[in-house]
Amino acid sequence: MESSCTALYVHAIAKAVRFGYLDESYLQYAWKGYQGVIDTLKFDENGRVIIGQICIGTGIGDYAHYIARLTSENDLHGASAFILMCTEMNLAKQAD
Repeated sequence: MESSCTALYVHAIAKAVRFGYLDESYLQYAWKGYQGVIDTLKFDENGRVIIGQICIGTGIGDYAHYIARLTSENDLHGASAFILMCTEMNLAKQAD
């Protein structure tokens, strides 16, 4: 799993539900993706979160090129996607 893209999909689904573009039943998929990202988190020796499996910038290429891309930890575009996801899922939880 590539965490930054997953986090962005979760964010988009949850936000679309919140604004009424998608039926509330779609939140089940957002929660599943959210849990998938959360399950990949690691922690360093000081208890700080490490967001892993973030694909480094992806250029033009075929599927084989994409799946062979290196991944990084705590890359800023992955961290920002993670924050967006967590914010939107917190709003979804508050709406329940």
